[in-house]
Amino acid sequence: MARFHATSKGDVPFTPEEETARDADEALAAVDAARPPQSVSMAQARKALVLGGVSMASVAAAIAAISDDTERELAQIDWEYATTVRRVSPLVESLGPALGLTDAQIDALFVAAASL
Repeated sequence: MARFHATSKGDVPFTPEEETARDADEALAAVDAARPPQSVSMAQARKALVLGGVSMASVAAAIAAISDDTERELAQIDWEYATTVRRVSPLVESLGPALGLTDAQIDALFVAAASL
């Protein structure tokens, strides 16, 4: 499909180089759009969990079930006081599997959270 520049003299077709560059830009944009965000607010994360069928009670139970006292307390601090949550974080890494969530489901939750 040919693309055109709108100019004062009318539409001018893209050069082959411009077509190639535009295709590459669109491919990169599609890849970026498919990636989950690296962080979301804690409110967004909580809402996405609830809307995704994960109750706050199950999150509290998963945190309480962390066997190491220090890790449990650190997770509790992050859950209660952090304003954002990163996709790659100890909290997500420990709670995801404890809640029965796959990496793909966690990614989907981050995408959903970013839209809230």
